[in-house]
This record gives sequence, C-alpha cells and structure tokens, in this order.
Amino acid sequence: MGPKKEALSYEELSPSPEKCLVQSGKNWIPKMADKWLTIDQIADHLQVSKEKIYKLSQKGRMPASKFGGQWRFKKQVVDRWMLKIQKHGRTRHEK
Repeated sequence: MGPKKEALSYEELSPSPEKCLVQSGKNWIPKMADKWLTIDQIADHLQVSKEKIYKLSQKGRMPASKFGGQWRFKKQVVDRWMLKIQKHGRTRHEK
C-alpha cells in the first residue's frame, strides 16, 4: 500500500471568495450562471439609472422578462447584449 493521504481541510475544499462572488457595480453578488437580477441590480451592474433600464425594457430594446409585474434580467444575457451594442453602436434588442 502507498503512503496514507491526509484529509483535506475545510479551507482547502471550500472555493475561494473570488470563485463564489462576482462584482456588480459597487457590490459583490453570488456567482450564479442563471441568477435573475432586479432593475436595481442590473442598473448598478451597468452603472446607469434605473429609469434608463426601465425605458429600454419597456421599449423592447433590452433583453428582459417581466415576472409578477417586475422586470428581471439575466446578467450573462445583458452582458452579451452590451458587447453587441459596443460592436454595432446601437441599443436595438430586436428589429
């Protein structure tokens, strides 16, 4: 038999904070691929006003979904949309 391996500590098994959190504007939020964000959270992430987010969502110019009368946003989808805007220079989500 080979040498006995020592058990890993809790710290070694636990992911580091930078693997669990992502910075969204001024705040750190849990890193979750499918997390839905509120208008406040996405506005903070994009560093724009809530009013701007609301107007873009209402006009269908920003990827968003409405649940129970409140807008929700997938961070990854919005980030891809922003890259597309950066490339094409416009805010049209759909024609």
